[in-house]
Amino acid sequence: MLWKWYKDDPEVCHYIFGTMHTASENAYKFVALAEKYIVTSALYAAEMDLHAATGSDLMSHFRLEDGNDLASLYKPKHYTKMRKVILKSFGIDINGYKDFSPFFITNMLSGLCAKPVRPQALDHHLWKFALEAGKELAGLESMEDQISILGRIPMDFQVRSLRSAADNISSFRKKINTLDDQYGRGDVKGLYFGARSSLGVIRQLMTTERNLKMTEKLLSLSSAKPTFASAGAAHMYGRDGILAHLKRHGYKVKSVIN
Repeated sequence: MLWKWYKDDPEVCHYIFGTMHTASENAYKFVALAEKYIVTSALYAAEMDLHAATGSDLMSHFRLEDGNDLASLYKPKHYTKMRKVILKSFGIDINGYKDFSPFFITNMLSGLCAKPVRPQALDHHLWKFALEAGKELAGLESMEDQISILGRIPMDFQVRSLRSAADNISSFRKKINTLDDQYGRGDVKGLYFGARSSLGVIRQLMTTERNLKMTEKLLSLSSAKPTFASAGAAHMYGRDGILAHLKRHGYKVKSVIN
């Protein structure tokens, strides 16, 4: 999940690391390798600037607008069944999240499927590590970018996705755990195709467009100093992935395993 990229001299290089947005055992499989090379770089760029996220009311952007609540998005019998299944399977009463979008709840359930064993998701751990190592910090995406993305996810897609998860919890768990296992094995190709399939109609929004913007930001940041960047592992692979974009800009990209 770690690559170096450079123009001519492999010793004059930058690094990019594929992360998971979870705190599972598999998510932390390559953490020592990432830390080893973070300390050799001057700047650490996460997928987004976590200082900006901490200093803002990010949660407000996951809330439903116009006085809607979660139950109003479903037929009463469907909502009642969904609430019962999620409570039984995850110990979470979605009535306590009635002001939040279905996308927020689906992501929350995904994180629980991945069996968290650490107090922080990998992204947050690496940010904290880089901060304590005295590195300059930045984000490949801004808060405004993230908020814009959230606002463009169609509500009908969000509604269907949450209901689909609740209708077949075992299948939902299996998909998340498969992605988690693929990450732990370093199977970036399998991880890419699995995530790609699950995104469906929002694939262009969530990967293709973002990969291009993140690459442009990465190139800008790395033009001044040695950079270690991280982003979700599903953003790395494929013809529109960050690694492919770096190659199109004339960089050599090599896997780093130790």
